Amino acid sequence: MQADIAAERKANFDAMIVQIRRAASSGHLPPATDARAVATMFNTFLLGIAMSARDGASREELEAAIELAMKSWPDHPDA
Repeated sequence: MQADIAAERKANFDAMIVQIRRAASSGHLPPATDARAVATMFNTFLLGIAMSARDGASREELEAAIELAMKSWPDHPDA
C-alpha cells in the first residue's frame, strides 16, 4: 500500500511539472521558469499542508498559508 501511495504522489508531481512547463511555454509563466523547482516547492507545500490539516490546523491558518504560497509563483512575464 505504501508503494501505491508513493507512486500516486510521484504521478501527481510529474503532472505538475508537465503543467508548469506548459504554462512557461505558452507565456503564462516566464520562459526560464524552473518547472522542477516550482513543482518541488508546491508539492512539498501540499504534502505539508495536508499533514497540518490532519493534525488540527484551523481553516484560517491553512488559508493564510495557501495565500502566501500562491504569492511565490513566478511573475507573469507581462506583469
